[in-house]
Amino acid sequence: MEGTCYDCARVHGFGLCIKEDRPADLTSANTVEQKAAMEKWERSNCMSLMIMKHSIPKAIRGAIPEES
Repeated sequence: MEGTCYDCARVHGFGLCIKEDRPADLTSANTVEQKAAMEKWERSNCMSLMIMKHSIPKAIRGAIPEES
């Protein structure tokens, strides 16, 4: 992603999940920074999925199974 579209995504915080791979699953041995990175990535992913879902026409959206 580059240009105006990426700048907008970066500013709003939902470009992280597109730019970076999902962090490894958390364990009790993870640091506070690793936990914060996972929370930030998950929030970014959720926002991105919501934006994609609402950009699909309702007629098509109903045919796509809902998965979390």
